[in-house]
Formats: sequence, structure tokens, C-alpha cells
Amino acid sequence: MTDQLQRPAPSTTTEHVTRGLVLALVVVSSAAAAALLLRGLPSVAPLIAVIVAVGACVAYTLGAGAAPRRGVPALLVVVAGGLVALAWASAAATYVPVLVIGLVAAAAVLAQLHRSHR
Repeated sequence: MTDQLQRPAPSTTTEHVTRGLVLALVVVSSAAAAALLLRGLPSVAPLIAVIVAVGACVAYTLGAGAAPRRGVPALLVVVAGGLVALAWASAAATYVPVLVIGLVAAAAVLAQLHRSHR
């Protein structure tokens, strides 16, 4: 008698990349608008960068119906574009800290989403 490892069944949900990206774009554009409104406050760009990254990843997952797999490159492009727009809108002194903070937050959220949707 041999013991066989049972593999989990493959996920039956399909990832709707376009719908997820549209929701991520809504979050990114809303955050850029918030940055324009909060332009006078000091050092608001890093906080909004984290909100953009986390919000876009969560919105993508809700819109796509599954954790990001096929849409990861496009989602990272949307997040990076949103972070550049955010840095420009908030008149940040340098774009690099905003990009780094936002992309690190996005990577952390994507890793957690990948682990939780296995």
C-alpha cells in the first residue's frame, strides 16, 4: 500500500485581467486626484504611494476575481505609472523615493495575495 500525496485541485476561477486593470486604474486615478487636493501638505506623497499600491492590487484582485498571475506585469506598469503621476501631482522633490516605496508596497501585497489564494 502506497501513500499518495494529494495535490490541491487547480483553481476553477478565471482571471479577468481587463476588468481587474480597469478597477486598478480607477484607484490610481483617484489617488492622483487626492494628491492634487493635498498638494500643500508636507510629505503626503509617500503615504499616498502606499495607498496607491495596496489599493490597486486589492482592486485588481476584486475585479479580476482571482489573485494576479497573468496580469502582474500590466498591474505593475499601472502602479508605476500611477506613482509617477502621483509624484508629479504632489510636486515631490524626487520621484525615486515615491517609486521605491510604492513598488515595495505593491510587491508585498502581491506576495501576500499570491500566498492567500493558493
